[in-house]
Amino acid sequence: MAATLAFTVMRSAAELVAPSRATPREVLLLSDIDDQDGLRFYRSGLHFFRPGNAGADPAAVVKKGLADALVPYYPVAGRIREVQPERKLVVECTGEGVMSAMRELAAVPAGARVSRFDILAAFLWQRRAAALEYGADDEVRVMFVVNARGRSPPLPAGFYGNAFAFAVAACTAGRLRESPLGEVVKMVTAAKAKAASDGYVQSVADLMVQRGRPRFGRAARTYLVSDVTRAGFENVDFGWGEAVYGGPAAATLATFHLRVKNASGEEGIAVPMCLPAAAMERLELHIQTVTWLKN
Repeated sequence: MAATLAFTVMRSAAELVAPSRATPREVLLLSDIDDQDGLRFYRSGLHFFRPGNAGADPAAVVKKGLADALVPYYPVAGRIREVQPERKLVVECTGEGVMSAMRELAAVPAGARVSRFDILAAFLWQRRAAALEYGADDEVRVMFVVNARGRSPPLPAGFYGNAFAFAVAACTAGRLRESPLGEVVKMVTAAKAKAASDGYVQSVADLMVQRGRPRFGRAARTYLVSDVTRAGFENVDFGWGEAVYGGPAAATLATFHLRVKNASGEEGIAVPMCLPAAAMERLELHIQTVTWLKN
């Protein structure tokens, strides 16, 4: 199982990469299979490379390799056109070049560190809301449990009770459904950053006193999630050895992110979730679709 990945992306202006040498100028017909309506879209790819060649500019190296590759594969540097009257697709081999850029790369803000929990919570909030088929104008929320330990003001010595507050991100179901995942991650990280500031937990505590310590209630269309991957549930040993699973027994009130291992000993995160049967089927379909596209 891959480890948590955090990095900063510096996005520059997109630019065309043309073939490094002159290439033939011609018009090529696409086959009838390639020409069908269901295949009229571009499939993007994302590639990661290990660091190497200290001092070399990776962007320059990749651009040169791409320019050289476009010489024998010159149709890729052309443009697709539709010709009438039969809407036939052709490739005009113009040698103009290809765009060396990606529109989205998890939309990580410059300088930000996004945890695996944030990405997973954002993804499941979005997919869960879609599976429950909320109205486009309905407000939906994701609520996080924020640990108060280690923050200001400090807890009294020896305190062992609950010490947490909630952070909330909210938007309409329509916006959530239509936003790229990167934008949803931004909403999650912004809410967590606000709750992590000094004084937030004390402010929440003061508000609870002012309002008579009202009973906690789960508002409609709210996804409550808690990360317990570092709680150590899986390490509790009652004399029978290491546990295969450790964590809450139910997921009716909150959804927990739990540390688990598969049969091969690989670590991962499990997210038990309770939904109506029809919504669960839709959620499973959404996740299978995303997994298929990824592969």
